[in-house]
Amino acid sequence: KIRRLVKYYKRKKVLPPDWKYDPERAKLIVK
Repeated sequence: KIRRLVKYYKRKKVLPPDWKYDPERAKLIVK
């Protein structure tokens, strides 16, 4: 689920391409 979101956000240019999965930051994004 999260990895899919990361791919989606990278495509949307919300995350930098080199973004590493970070649970704390992910919580902020998913909110």
